[in-house]
Amino acid sequence: MQNKHDMKLIVNIALLFGLTLAAGKYLYYRGQCRIITATVGSAVTITEYDEGTTTSACNQMGGRFCDLGCVITGDSRTPDLTHSSWTEACTEAGADENDLIGQALLTKELIEELAGC
Repeated sequence: MQNKHDMKLIVNIALLFGLTLAAGKYLYYRGQCRIITATVGSAVTITEYDEGTTTSACNQMGGRFCDLGCVITGDSRTPDLTHSSWTEACTEAGADENDLIGQALLTKELIEELAGC
């Protein structure tokens, strides 16, 4: 009987956790991976949007690739996790830098417009 009780507890916790995630507010982001195109002196680097690395990072993040970047969704309670995940995805794709734009005030439609969807 103890195993049956434990299983019910696990199921209830999983359901509550799922409801908590479903109740969370989403943030939408436009992400780009960038490569260095020039270095001026020792402190200034010039980067530009790189479609290949952005596409790869977008696929890793499960995002929607558009003309000017990737649209990804993140949980508003963990924005740092979204930023670090995007940074890691761009790095793994071979990019030198990354760019991620998203704020609570920006709607999904505005982010999609920024990404050229």
